Amino acid sequence: MSNTTKRATVTYLYADGHAVVLFEKQDKDAGLITFAEVFEQWTKATCSFEGRVIIGRYSEGLAWLCKQAVSIRAKVPKVDAGSEGTRAKGIAFGTLEVVSKGGSLYFHDMPGTISGPYCYQPEQEERFDAGLARWGNYPVSTIHRVKTAVAVGSEAV
Repeated sequence: MSNTTKRATVTYLYADGHAVVLFEKQDKDAGLITFAEVFEQWTKATCSFEGRVIIGRYSEGLAWLCKQAVSIRAKVPKVDAGSEGTRAKGIAFGTLEVVSKGGSLYFHDMPGTISGPYCYQPEQEERFDAGLARWGNYPVSTIHRVKTAVAVGSEAV
């Protein structure tokens, strides 16, 4: 990792479409630095879930798919959501569905058995905050706002 290259490590996608992305960057003096960037609208997808979906480290492909998606749905793992076999064994089954113009991809989660490259946390509600200086233990380096069109002859609000 060079001094000027930042690398996204974890993405926290919220139900309102905003996201917090943690980045790492190697600094020649300070060593490895981790910081957050907040995106007011990280994806234009319709998010059909509550709380947040965490896209884990080494899951850049899933993050890219979610960013390009038309729709994202997450379901809490439940025993009655699985197959006959998993229901008979009492294994809960959850799904993350990422819908794009080209089709749908499904990622599955069976807590205690197998997990996908994501973690769904419906209880972790958060709304976009344009004034964040810190997010958790991390300094916020940039807040990316949605650009709004300004009519000719009017001032930006």
